[in-house]
Amino acid sequence: MVVGELMIKKQNFINKEVKEITISYDKFAKNPTYGKSEELMEANDCIKTYNFSTLTGELKNGLGLKDFAVVKNGVSYSMLPEMETEFTEIKDIWTLNWLDTQLKNVHDYIFCMANDNIIYYGELSVPECNVYIDHTFEGTPEVVKIENGGQEKFLFSSEQEVVMLGKEGEQVLSNLPKFLDACFHFNKLFAITRGVRNALVVSDESDVRKWTDDNITKLTFSDERGRLLKILNFNDNLYIFREFGITKIDAYSVNSSFGIDHLHLSTSYIFPNTIKVCGGKIYFLTTSGLYCFNGSSVEKEESTIIDKIDKSLTSQIAAEGFLEKYYIACNLKFDEEKIGCENEAYTNNCVLIFDTVTKDFQIIRGVDVKKFAPLNSVNFTKMCAIFRNSNKARIGEFIDGGVVFGSPFKKQWCSPFADAGYNSKMKHIRSFQIKSKADCVVKIETDLESKEYSISGSEKTQRIKADARGYKYRLTIQSSTASEQTISNVKVTMAVFL
Repeated sequence: MVVGELMIKKQNFINKEVKEITISYDKFAKNPTYGKSEELMEANDCIKTYNFSTLTGELKNGLGLKDFAVVKNGVSYSMLPEMETEFTEIKDIWTLNWLDTQLKNVHDYIFCMANDNIIYYGELSVPECNVYIDHTFEGTPEVVKIENGGQEKFLFSSEQEVVMLGKEGEQVLSNLPKFLDACFHFNKLFAITRGVRNALVVSDESDVRKWTDDNITKLTFSDERGRLLKILNFNDNLYIFREFGITKIDAYSVNSSFGIDHLHLSTSYIFPNTIKVCGGKIYFLTTSGLYCFNGSSVEKEESTIIDKIDKSLTSQIAAEGFLEKYYIACNLKFDEEKIGCENEAYTNNCVLIFDTVTKDFQIIRGVDVKKFAPLNSVNFTKMCAIFRNSNKARIGEFIDGGVVFGSPFKKQWCSPFADAGYNSKMKHIRSFQIKSKADCVVKIETDLESKEYSISGSEKTQRIKADARGYKYRLTIQSSTASEQTISNVKVTMAVFL
């Protein structure tokens, strides 16, 4: 609308009855609502927020990322692979602990597959990542911890090979089927084969080096639940997650008999990289939403945020459970602005952190997480991750403060385009108040005009004179500071022409 038209609008309401109202923005702790008509929402609801933490009912700097490091004797160690050739990328990462059964102590390790397709690893207490498995993998392997010969060992299986790593070194096992996923249960290795995805293999032979076609039992599944995705030992029971359901395997320790119980049939595809134990349940994402499984039944976690995820990237969505929080790396469509990784080619642009107890969400925008790597042991409790593109040679650690690898990302909270309960009535927003510890920007948009107000940080509540007219309006709060930020006590005062 041009200035002349706006002046006419102003003059038309000079003699109208006026009612002054104040809207309090006191719902910061409420999760944003997506997909609902803005006309049906309250003026102080939220339709979009990112990079703010709203858990306390205030707007604070959300989570950020820094380069992971282990500090020993005042020196920081990055745990990045120490290669003879140029290190340019972490293709995969695993955080594993290993029990020395002789000395009865636990060791924490990080394993990284580098750009040369060699897996480097190091113990966090040392801390260096300069040991490597003397084998060049042709593809990215899956990893499972087993017991073999009285010792804990790791099996790395790609499409071409299986390598066992133990205290005595590595060994290529040509006799073992290449597996997509596996777990150790009742001293037996259960594995989902890569070649035949509807088959589960197991053997009474506890030493995997002695597996042969004669002592392997193969369980096949041809029902409508689809191919096998993941197998989990959960609460001393064995569960197979499949493309469209969950099957329980009763595996008895004394013989080769098995009981099969189909527990859940889904009409929605289950994303394989999202099946994770978290807070005493198994959480997983499907094309129809987020679900949790308690060992016997499945329940949906209702969320309009989850509904907004681009679910076409079935193999790129990743998740992890950590300290009763479920982390999801995904792609969300926000707006035309570009933040962080959105300034280059990206796959995922967002991390959703779902608190399984309070049902609250935190939303980090601008990071392309490839895989999460939780460290949860006696000595280390951190959530880490690896990335794509410009950050592909980094291990990141999630931290408070809203700064991502040294750069403060833009944070935003946005209300719906609403009429404050007065449909088709002209409003004149005359002032607003805000308490903002650091600098921020308040933007008031109406159907007639748009105004921005730069607010200097203060420990006191500030009252700001405003001048914006329209039938509907939207309030947006933005902050890009690296300083500690807390925004609260936000109220908007307007005149309504009745």
